[in-house]
Amino acid sequence: MKKIILFLLLLSIPCLAAKQVPKTLEDQLALDNQKVIKYLQSLKASDTGKTLKGIKLSDRNVILKDHVFLERIFSAKNEFHVYLFRDGSKIVAYAWVDTNGKPLPIPPCPPNSEEEGQYVLSSDIYTWKDVQPEHGIVIMKCVTNKWINEIKMIK
Repeated sequence: MKKIILFLLLLSIPCLAAKQVPKTLEDQLALDNQKVIKYLQSLKASDTGKTLKGIKLSDRNVILKDHVFLERIFSAKNEFHVYLFRDGSKIVAYAWVDTNGKPLPIPPCPPNSEEEGQYVLSSDIYTWKDVQPEHGIVIMKCVTNKWINEIKMIK
């Protein structure tokens, strides 16, 4: 009997230790946006050129793994934050706009692109043409040097 109780107790330990996954997509994004924003804001200028280990989201997906940190662009006037990374041969941007900020234009994908272009942390397509205040992080995959130079001028 003691062995059975011990066996059942051992089986229950992983369940007790497991983190709860948010019940709704809204809850998941609220949790993950905060976590990723905190992670991105922890990147320093000295991290430029470093390959990232990535960060685990609440659904256990890992983002930014093996991405190389390129730079941070911030506009105090328009209250937007953009973090640029190299993912293989592509430049990818992670961006958000603060509560009182102005929308940030999203770079269009080329007409022949199979890429949707912009996503939220849940991998759902972001359908707005600009990153809106309080919408959380938008991942942009059709980033060009032209777009980077344009948003740097918005400062």
